[in-house]
Amino acid sequence: MAIQRPGLVWLLPAALCLLASSRNRWLADWEFQPYTLLILLTAFTAPLLGLLLLRRPGRFRSWPVKPWGYWFYPAHLAALHLIRSLS
Repeated sequence: MAIQRPGLVWLLPAALCLLASSRNRWLADWEFQPYTLLILLTAFTAPLLGLLLLRRPGRFRSWPVKPWGYWFYPAHLAALHLIRSLS
């Protein structure tokens, strides 16, 4: 919807990202410190920036996701879990 319609519909993905990020335990533990407010601001502006880049004409091209891209995300999460378990 937000891609097809400009205007206030753009706030829907931003609000959903903000709500999804506010359900984490770190927000309850850290309350409203500058770090948590920065995280919430980033969660709110990331979809807006993505929508802005999609609607902007220009030379911005992204590479197609090849088969290696499907394994990158789980592999990097496993690496982060391994690093976290070592420390």
